[in-house]
Amino acid sequence: MAGIGEASAIIGVAQLGFSLAKTLNTLIGDYKDARQTLTRIGAEIESTSLAMERLGDLAKKGRLYGDKGVLEAAGLASRYSDAIVEIRTMLKKKNKPIDPNLVSSDEIELSCFQKIQFAFLRPRLEISQLEVSRIKADLTLTYLSMIALTG
Repeated sequence: MAGIGEASAIIGVAQLGFSLAKTLNTLIGDYKDARQTLTRIGAEIESTSLAMERLGDLAKKGRLYGDKGVLEAAGLASRYSDAIVEIRTMLKKKNKPIDPNLVSSDEIELSCFQKIQFAFLRPRLEISQLEVSRIKADLTLTYLSMIALTG
């Protein structure tokens, strides 16, 4: 049965994702070329965070199916955390360290949203968006499996 620590870790990753999505959505208004890509990435991160949060709620209730369910949930949280760090690293200011628990708008390098720089960044961000999408699909499948197994 999952403990409070596992549930807190899973929900913490979800909250970090929500924070990143909100930050991206706040910053993109002034950058026409980047707006569509960042809006899609922000929406994908937000929906994945919702799925992660639902899995965390199951963990809080002790409804992850045995040790395998706990390991699977922890693995998904780790994959999602890595994806968030990858996106944040692509967007961060060169000399600004990333706070692992908080996303702030002053960590993001706004010049990367200008037309020329964004042309190089867009493909890398889209690959990260696909990884977040895969994680969301895995989260949904895991969530539904846990619901079915634990009734």
